[in-house]
Parts: sequence; C-alpha cells; structure tokens
Amino acid sequence: MKAPIRIFLFFFALLSFSLSGNIYAQWKEIAPNLVSNYFPPFLANADLGAIHFKDGVLWAGWRDLWFSNDTGKTWKQSNIVLPKDHIISDINFFDKLNGIISTEFQANPPTSAGILLKTVDGGLSWKRILTIPSSIPNIAYSGSASIIHAISEGGDFFTSIDGGTSWKNTRPGVNFGLCFAIAKDNRIYTLTAAYDPSGLLGTISFSTDRGISWNKTSGTPDGDSYTICADSCDPKRLNIASEDYLSTIAPLNLSQLFYSIDAGNSFVSSVAFPAPYLSGGMTCTANTIYTSSIKNGIYRSIDRGLTWKNLGGPLSMAVDGRNIACVNDNIVFVLDADGSIWETINSGGDSLTNLGINDLALLQNSLFSKDSLFVCDNTISIIQSVTLQPKGCSPPTLVKIEVLGSDSLSYTATQITGDSISVIFSPLYNNLNSAQLILTLSDGSKRIVTLMGYGIPPTPLTITTTANQNVDTLGALVTIPIMINGLRKPENITLVMHYDTVLNYNGSLSNTGVKLDLPNEQWKGRTKLSIPNATSNKILGFAHFDVFNDSVAVQKVSFDSLTVLSPLAACQYIYYPSPEAAASIVTPLSGCGVLTISRYLHHNQVPQLRITPNPTTGDVLITSSLNLGECSITIYDILGTEKGRQSLTLAKNSPAKVLLPVGNGVYAVIVKSEIGSYDLRVVVNK
Repeated sequence: MKAPIRIFLFFFALLSFSLSGNIYAQWKEIAPNLVSNYFPPFLANADLGAIHFKDGVLWAGWRDLWFSNDTGKTWKQSNIVLPKDHIISDINFFDKLNGIISTEFQANPPTSAGILLKTVDGGLSWKRILTIPSSIPNIAYSGSASIIHAISEGGDFFTSIDGGTSWKNTRPGVNFGLCFAIAKDNRIYTLTAAYDPSGLLGTISFSTDRGISWNKTSGTPDGDSYTICADSCDPKRLNIASEDYLSTIAPLNLSQLFYSIDAGNSFVSSVAFPAPYLSGGMTCTANTIYTSSIKNGIYRSIDRGLTWKNLGGPLSMAVDGRNIACVNDNIVFVLDADGSIWETINSGGDSLTNLGINDLALLQNSLFSKDSLFVCDNTISIIQSVTLQPKGCSPPTLVKIEVLGSDSLSYTATQITGDSISVIFSPLYNNLNSAQLILTLSDGSKRIVTLMGYGIPPTPLTITTTANQNVDTLGALVTIPIMINGLRKPENITLVMHYDTVLNYNGSLSNTGVKLDLPNEQWKGRTKLSIPNATSNKILGFAHFDVFNDSVAVQKVSFDSLTVLSPLAACQYIYYPSPEAAASIVTPLSGCGVLTISRYLHHNQVPQLRITPNPTTGDVLITSSLNLGECSITIYDILGTEKGRQSLTLAKNSPAKVLLPVGNGVYAVIVKSEIGSYDLRVVVNK
C-alpha cells in the first residue's frame, strides 16, 4: 500500500490578520445569551451546540432550540422536548418544513448516547426517529427529504431512504466517527479516527452508493477534526477543520486547516496554530469557507481553502460546535460559547462582491443600436444573438425569456442553445423601437439587454370610390371611380373588382382611355384590374356599367386584393381592407311597371303565365316563364264578385297550386307581383 502522504505548511504568527476594534465593529451581537449553553465538567470550554439556516429560517440549539423567521431580528423558542442531559450536536433542514436534530447524551460521569429527531411541519412537532448507544455528531439530508444520513461516535454510518422509518448502518472506517460530507457528485466522505501511539489518526473513506459500501483513501489527517466540507465546485476537493483539542498528534500539537485536491488521498495544511486554537466548526458555501477559533474570532477563505483571513467576531466559541451558519457570502450568523447569536452582513467587514464563481454572465448589453429596417417582413429582418457565459462549477440556468417594453412587438426572442438567444428585429413603429430582453435565471436573478432598433413601419393602403350613385334612366351608363390612398410614390398596382351580375359591365378605363382589365382575369361578376404608375389622392380610372332594374334590390360594386407590384421592399405597403372592402352602391330607377319595362329592355322578355288544367274540375296550377317572386292571387266570378284570395311564390317554370271556388262557372284570376299585374281566365266544370 502506498505510504500515506502528509504535507504540512506551518503558519504560526505569520498569518496576516487584525483583531482591531474596527474589524469587530463589523459583527453585531443580535441575540445575547439566547441559547442555553453547555460546559462539560471535564473541559475548560463550552462544548457542542449548533446553528443552521435554510429557506429563510435561522435555527440555533444547545440545551434548548430557538428559531427566527426574520434573519435573527426576533426569536421564538421551539416546543421540542429533549431527554434529560441531551445536548444538541447538529441541526440540518432539507427545506422550510423538513428538518432533523441530533443530540449527545452528556452525564457525569460521561456516558455516550444519541438520538435523532425529525420535524415535517417546520418545527411545530418533533418525532424521535433514531436512538443509538452513541453520540451523533453529524447529520444531513441527501438530495431528498426522504434520504437522511448520520454518523455516530461509535464509528457507524446510518442511512435512511424512507425519512427515518427504517435505517441501515455500516462501518466506513475505524472505530471513532466524527463527521462526513456529501460532494457535488453525491459521493459521501467520512472522517473516522483511531488511537495509535502518536495520537488520534484520521481515516478518510468514501461511498458512491449512499453508504452501503465503503473504500478507504490513503489520506490520514489529524483525527481530532470535527468538520469535513466538500467543495461546491470540485467533487474531489475537501476541507477539514482539525482543532486537536483533546487528542493531538505528537509531537506537532497543532490546530490546523487542511485541504485535499485528490478526493482525500492526501492533505495539505494551509494554516496551523499551537493547540488549542481552532474550535472545529466550519461551513462551506458556494464561494467562501468560514471556520471558527476558540478565542480569536472567525476565519474566512475565498480561494477554496488555500489562504485564510481573520474577520474578528465573537471571542469565545464552543469546542466541537456546529457554530457557523451562512445565508450567502456576506451574511453570516455565529453561535458563541455564551449562547449568543452574532451577525455580519458584510462578511466581517469587506463585503465580498463579484466573486463570479457561479454566474451566467451577459456578454452583450444592447442590440440593434445601429440597425434600421424599412419593412416588417421576417424574410429580410435583422437577426442578432445574445450570449450568456457560464462561470463557476454550478452556474444558474436560463429559465425564462421575455421581451418587454412599449415596442416589444417589434422583436422576437428564441433560445438557440442553452446559453445563446436569437433576437429577430422587425420594426412595427416609426423611429426608435424601444424594448428590453429580460432573461430570468434559475437563481431568480435577471439579465437585461436593451433593444434599440430603428424602423419605418409598412404604409397602410386603402381603396376608395364613390359611396352611392342613383340612376334615373333604364339602361343608363354609370362610371365608378377608382382611387388608392397611401402610396409614397408612383407604383404599379393590381386590384380585384366584384359587381352584381344584374349590372352590364363594359370594362374599366384609365383617365387617358387605356383599358385596365387584365386579359384572362375576368368572369361574370369579377374582374382584375392593372393600373401602372398609380398615385394617391386622385382618380386613377373608372369602371363602366349599364344599369337596369330587373329586381328591386340595389346593386353593388366593391374592390379588394390590392397589390403593389413595385415596392422598394416586400413589406413596404400593407393593404388594410374594410370588412366589406371599398364599395359603391348603385340605386336604379324604381316605380310602377319599371321592373317589367327593365326586363323587356334588358332581356327583351315579358313573363308568360298559364293555368292548367283549363277547363278544370277542381284546383289548378299556375306557371310563369320568369321569376315573379311573391305574388297575390285574387279570384272573381263573371259578375265581378270576389270569390277567393291567396299568396304564393312564382318561380320560373315552377307550377304553384291555386284554390278555386266550388261552383261551376268562368272565373277571372288576377296575379299581382312586383313586376306587374296579370289577368287570366279559368273554366270550372264539375
């Protein structure tokens, strides 16, 4: 077996830090003597205690348990009931509701025992889920509220995958369990220890199957080490706080901070002090590591444990305590040996900013500031992209893309790849099209890109004509004017004209007599017109019709489907038709007998009516050669006396039944319609 590698870099009085009042002024005692502390009779310092922050709730416990929902401004005591002589050794919450607390039984003379309690309602109630004949110094959730791990001083590692209902225990290393850490890749590292002639030697073991099986590394840090932390970025990087308070390794007798870059196979001492000095407490965040000393305040590393800086803070700390809780890089809470809670909101005085370890940095702050378009057609739109550059080992992810602002409709944003967004600019408004691209990240932060494209929107075009025309002559010529509004310059255009088929269409001509109808684009009731060099605000031509009154209804001419054939760009113009397009209503001559005369003049036809059978023994059928529509039928005898009346519809060549009187004789049948009146005779002979 390869010999264990141990490297020590000793920095005794050479570490640069200051304990001036200026540094201590950056820490505030926010809850003096809040938690009931514990001084074991066999130690010169307070022992154990824990503080923990999760999802907005700050927890602190020792002989009792307190919590704050407003980052330490106010506190409430939990109703948890600890067994006699049990001291809280660790606190861990998965979320705001699910949490666990471990204890150590401290009696005089010392007796080892521990329990694990769990809450699923944010501390309103607690349930014991594990009792063992050994203290439990370290506990944690692992990716789920159902998966719980604990290590005992007896050297056992406990795992539950059902929220504490059942447990499995294994022995990862040697006979004295101290702490464990869960790395980014879910590998679990444990620190166990055993006595040898030189002192308490540590053993690092790891598991890749949630503690079912274990492998020992070649690393042997000091055994009297209360905390091991896994780096937030590198799963193979570990940090250890070794207080060496009770069992130092002779002849060194040092309190040290170690780091490993090879998954615990070797360790380097980054700072060392004559023991006793460090308290064993350590907390790792994404960008910082904080550790506590017994009498000299708090230390911090921002380079993953290579170097350390003293931040001042409370001057009395418990040994083997989980006494540091971090909200973020700058907001830190500490539980001191007197049970008081301390706070810094600027990382002890120098306010860490722009560490950039975990970030999704925006490489562009604005787009389209020098771009302009005349059209809104996506085929010639401008496309630019925004890039987000991941920084650190766990950068946030892009979860939402929005375009907001007064002119946001001019832009369309689409995610191309994980960190690249395409933005399409199609101006819908004059001049500056102002908007913002809002990128929301998984950590709740936002990245904002200013959108500043310049555009000329499409010009709306409309068709107009004379709204109404009245005709006082049957067969009169009517000319319908054609006008286009919105053209910026002379353009070649086409449009479609629709007309009622009762109108006689004679073609459309320009003002100079040029025919506007396109060949092979005409059929009854519809024609397509072409007008070269069309300009706005003037009559471009006329549609010519002969008007008859073959029916009472007014006659309609309408225009639609306007197309500009020679625009500067494909979307320079947009045609906005009205719901019924541009229409002209032609009202022909009306009056008594006009319809009959119009039909005769227009079609050279008058309706022919006949009665069958005639003579008849009962009712008869009446038939018309033309459509007469709704008609009234009146029947008279030879003396002129009315014998019957009814209404019916006479369609072309469609017989309609007429009811006759019951008596024999000759009867006159008078048919009246909108076209005219007709006098028929019928003989009844029964």
